[in-house]
Amino acid sequence: MSNYFTSIFAVATLGIAITLFPACDGLFDDMYDNGKTSDNNGKNSSEGKIRQFSIDATEYTQWQYVDLENDEISFVTSLIENDTTETGVPDKWTIALHRYDVKTNNCTVAPTDYQSVSELAEAVSADKSALEQLDYKADIFTDKKITIDMSHMMEGRIGYAKSYYNEVISSWLNIDMSVMPPIYSMTHTIFVLKTSNGRFFALNLVNYMNDKSEKGYMTVEYARLD
Repeated sequence: MSNYFTSIFAVATLGIAITLFPACDGLFDDMYDNGKTSDNNGKNSSEGKIRQFSIDATEYTQWQYVDLENDEISFVTSLIENDTTETGVPDKWTIALHRYDVKTNNCTVAPTDYQSVSELAEAVSADKSALEQLDYKADIFTDKKITIDMSHMMEGRIGYAKSYYNEVISSWLNIDMSVMPPIYSMTHTIFVLKTSNGRFFALNLVNYMNDKSEKGYMTVEYARLD
């Protein structure tokens, strides 16, 4: 167990309540249904239709696993019990979020120059070969990125978990720690995620706060492109 890991949380809750915001039925339509929500198993997007999901990623000792590839989107919470072990990792998943960090299930990710998911989806609809020309990057291993214990930060010690993560998509939020309080800024980059079985998804970080301006509540926009 890490020297910095000082507490163990209760066993992770499987299938926690997550809010989904389905898009309108129009292809490439950016407008969302007004306040309409569904449970964890809300329908996944069909090709080109833009959807959103929101996740409570406030806990430093949890990963939130998201399965985008099934006809129904699903979510699972895992618990980081020490610096190397997780409890509750699902068998099927596409991406996982830890605070603002992201890892993938044998996927690769590339940034694009598009200004919105709908713009990217429309371009891909016209020419899908553009997806193969992007510069995709796989996850890398880190032992100095996934923060699990901030209790000794003022003493210059931070506890980290050892894990793979994708530094490309994790760049969707910049945190400037050179000033206090830190400055948070979204890059607004539209990313393409390529799964191990050759599917493509567009991903965009819409917000990292809830309506109370509490940080760690991640809202992600996505669309299937293949």
